[in-house]
Amino acid sequence: MPDLFTLYELASYLQQDLDTATADQSRDIATNYLRRELGVEFDLAPRVLAERIPPGANYRQLLGPLVSVQGVAVDGEALAVQDWDYTKRGVFCPEGFGARSDTWVDLEVNYTAGFVVIPEDIHDAALHLAGIAYLRGSRPGVTGSTITVEGVSETQTYAATNPDDAAAAVALDDGTLRDLRAAYGSGRPLVGSARLR
Repeated sequence: MPDLFTLYELASYLQQDLDTATADQSRDIATNYLRRELGVEFDLAPRVLAERIPPGANYRQLLGPLVSVQGVAVDGEALAVQDWDYTKRGVFCPEGFGARSDTWVDLEVNYTAGFVVIPEDIHDAALHLAGIAYLRGSRPGVTGSTITVEGVSETQTYAATNPDDAAAAVALDDGTLRDLRAAYGSGRPLVGSARLR
């Protein structure tokens, strides 16, 4: 997976020297948040959607940004190109994928999705999120820890932070998230996103 920004950019954004491990973790937090909330993958690559669906289903959302769809198969049998079409965010079959069946069917879609170049507004959003995550530290909400090795204990207490701020999720504001979804990703949160929990 490509990095949405360099650690040098994060250090410049925060105007401070960085602990590399915490900075890497912060970049991962930002990347995973954007992947989940936008329903996108950042690396351009061939992908396969394989799932069991009801026969009347006629649309399936794919990871974006969708570049092309190479083929659609139902129960191992390829559908003719004129039987389906793809949209900006998914694949559509007007008759329904299981039109010839009255039981659930296995759908397989081979497609290509991802970014050739990471857009500047996604880069900026990821940098902002990683900055928030970095400033909260690698263990937000934890005030101390104790390590015991061969009978010797050492306790470390972390600097006090605002407990409300430390426990809050690393997230974009609704307006920015809505704009990014409209431009690049899913028009709605995917199952498992922070918005649906």
